[in-house]
Formats: sequence, C-alpha cells, structure tokens
Amino acid sequence: MESESCIDIVSAGVENWIVISKLRLAVHEAQSYKPAFQDLSNACGLVDSHGDKMGNISADRIAELRRCMSGAFWNLGSSIHQAGRWDHSIPFVSKGVEIDQALIDSHWSLYRTRNDVWDTFYQQLPKRALLLAGCFVKLGDRKVCSIDFFDARILMSCIGSGPMIYTWLRFDVP
Repeated sequence: MESESCIDIVSAGVENWIVISKLRLAVHEAQSYKPAFQDLSNACGLVDSHGDKMGNISADRIAELRRCMSGAFWNLGSSIHQAGRWDHSIPFVSKGVEIDQALIDSHWSLYRTRNDVWDTFYQQLPKRALLLAGCFVKLGDRKVCSIDFFDARILMSCIGSGPMIYTWLRFDVP
C-alpha cells in the first residue's frame, strides 16, 4: 500500500477511535473511564504500529496525528477533572504528558519553523502542566508537582506564555 493512502487510512482510524472514546465517556460514571481510555490507547497503537511503515513522506502527518491524540487525552482528562473526579483524570492527563514529551523530543528540531497549529500546541503546554499538577495537589500529593516533573524543554517553550508558567514555577514542594 502506498504511504499516502496508508496514512489516510490510519488518520481515519485515529479519528474514529477519538470519536468513539468521546461518545463512550460519561464523566459521572466511573465505569466509562477505562473503555474511553482504551479507545484512545487503540488510536495510539494504530499510529505506533503503522508509523514506521509509511516512510519519510508521512513523518509530519504522524506527528500531527500524535498531537491530535494528545489533545484527545487532555480533553477527556479535563472533562473528568471538571466533574470533580481528579483521581480518575490522572491517567488521561499523564498519557497526554507522555505523548507531549515524545512530540517535543521528535518535533524540537522543527521548533523554529512552527506553524499556527504547533504554536497552539506549545501555548497549551503550561495549562496542561497545571491541570496535571492540580490533580495531584487536590489529592494531596504535592511532591509530584516539582519542576523536574516536566522536561525542561516544555517549560522553555512556554516562557512566552505569560503568568501560567510563573504559576507552575511557584508550586512549593515540601
């Protein structure tokens, strides 16, 4: 199969898994969290299992798919957080962190040639960091909120984001 048609099929599959996970999630029903998380994990697995087979042509599109999956984990985690189920939002948000860190490692060399979509991604990182830290703080685990929890490049990429980064840096760790 040609790499362009393969990436289109993978892209459609990822989109379907994301939609299914959103439909499956009921924020006030804890039994819906695991299936929704599994749906998003299936999307990740789809990209991971086919990403290497698509050649260099699709490297940017694979990064775009991973960015979308990260956003999906963050969105569902944020919805669960807003419902007051902080402990249940941590797996979603943590997986988003994991994907974000991998994206930054692979996309960092292109940092200077970003486009609007990637600018938005980098601008959201401090808010995402605060969401994860907020979950742990609300559960009483402040040690996890230390500055070294996030890769320094995430914080460096966010310096221009204003007060959000300074809030993140002021967490006092006992």
